[in-house]
Amino acid sequence: MKILMISNLYPYTIEKKTKETLALHNLYKFWLNNDEIKISVIKTFFLPTEVKTVLKNKVKRKKAIIKDGMEIVTFPILKIPKKNIFFTRNLVNYVSNEFENIDCVVVHRIFNALLIANFTKKKSIPLILGLHKSDVMLVKKDKEKYLSIFNYSKILVCRSHSIMKEIRNIYPHLSSKCIVAPSGIEESNIVDLDMSVQKSRKWKSHEPLKFITVASLIPLKNIDVNLRAFAKLSKKFSWIYNIIGDGPEMEYLKDLARKLEIDDKVIFQGNKSRQEVLYLLRKNDVFIMVSEPETFGLVYLEAMASGCVVLGAIDNGIDGVIIDSFNGFLCKPNDIDELTEKISKIVQLKSTVIEEILLKSHNTILNYTDKKVSEDYFLEFKKAIV
Repeated sequence: MKILMISNLYPYTIEKKTKETLALHNLYKFWLNNDEIKISVIKTFFLPTEVKTVLKNKVKRKKAIIKDGMEIVTFPILKIPKKNIFFTRNLVNYVSNEFENIDCVVVHRIFNALLIANFTKKKSIPLILGLHKSDVMLVKKDKEKYLSIFNYSKILVCRSHSIMKEIRNIYPHLSSKCIVAPSGIEESNIVDLDMSVQKSRKWKSHEPLKFITVASLIPLKNIDVNLRAFAKLSKKFSWIYNIIGDGPEMEYLKDLARKLEIDDKVIFQGNKSRQEVLYLLRKNDVFIMVSEPETFGLVYLEAMASGCVVLGAIDNGIDGVIIDSFNGFLCKPNDIDELTEKISKIVQLKSTVIEEILLKSHNTILNYTDKKVSEDYFLEFKKAIV
């Protein structure tokens, strides 16, 4: 089976030093274990241009072979700024000339689907549409504009349970097309059960509970909301809050911690390598990130795999993997009072309750290894295509 994937999210390289996310690569690389599957990738990137200069622009595409056998072509797409008008002829011609007998086109992000949907429909090629949080926001603004693409797509691949819930609300008649295909983590990063549940002992001791966030320091991560909630609880129990990451809000957040008089308990650790992050997650007790919008957030899974109690945001990323008060906790984003109450509840729970939550969290994460989520997705894919 020949599969063509088109997305600006696919990494151009899978070298460890790359800053690009490997999420899509990790979702599809296991498909290549099947000798009958061949996947080629077109990585789009968008260049704003004036109409007059469209025909004169000669930006070249680049080709590379990555180690798992997927061929990647980076392809420039010209667009008119602020109007979301894309010039698709070059891409369509390239696909027509270079990719014969395509069995399926997989597209991640709606604006990539706009580039190729008419071609796939004309050629009767099945279209698989991968949907991210930003796509939901786009569709909410004008659901009629994208209806034909959704109707034609064989599967609507939602990258989280919360995305699937929203798509089903927008297009109820397409509910049966929706599946969830989230990211997964390497099985080797999951700590054993004993190491996971032993963190519940901290709830018996008088040691400060250690909270941790791993994120880019940008507004949508709502780290300022965390700080304001902790400030309300600063004298009610002992705590330490580790913030891992860097970004434009660093100085603002440091200043806010000082103003809230909690800077002695908040530690800004800056950027860390992935291995350092995993080490720190294992040394902390509660992972907290109530960001919005959030497509999925692999770090939630890494926190669960590291034995942390996880506190995430309702109707975002991890909602659906985490069930509130069952295997973790959920809270409305941007609601300081609710977050304060939720943290207070977590702190006051008995160690036996925390142990049960960590046990359920551990059992949950076993279903979210990168190999398992990829294989489950492939089974749904085959049912729709064959």
